[in-house]
Amino acid sequence: MEKPTETSDISDKVTPYVDKAEVKEKVKKFLLSKGYSENEVFEDVVLELRDTLVLIDLLVKVEDKNKILILCDSPSETLTLTSRLSTLISKILDPPARISVATNWMESEVTDLLTGRTLYALEAIPPRNEIKEMQNPYFDRKNDEKIKKVISGLYSMKCRKCGI
Repeated sequence: MEKPTETSDISDKVTPYVDKAEVKEKVKKFLLSKGYSENEVFEDVVLELRDTLVLIDLLVKVEDKNKILILCDSPSETLTLTSRLSTLISKILDPPARISVATNWMESEVTDLLTGRTLYALEAIPPRNEIKEMQNPYFDRKNDEKIKKVISGLYSMKCRKCGI
């Protein structure tokens, strides 16, 4: 096996560690570049579900309506669980968010809860002038307790990561 001759050969193959806080900050800057204002982007929103406190990394509200819910992860994490959680949490908000997002900055899942369509890039988040006109979905509230139980279980799995 040949050794790399230049330092850049090695650095091209190594991804620096980025933590969740850095991802959240990058996503917030991205939202601001799409026309959202600082007072529409809420950080670290706590949602209380029975005995579980769920942290929403970013919640975008336009004209006092929940529009975008974003859960962030480090790029070292897969998005499968985070994506499921973002969709479920979005459904129980009042009103439910139109868009749920799971991102680790390298990968993203952006789901439109009204159409059910998922795109795999942060660029799929609508700019402010578009989302302002987008209708929020409606979900039957009789399933909220079941959804909250699922969220609590998935969230505790995510928090434990080691599986113990």
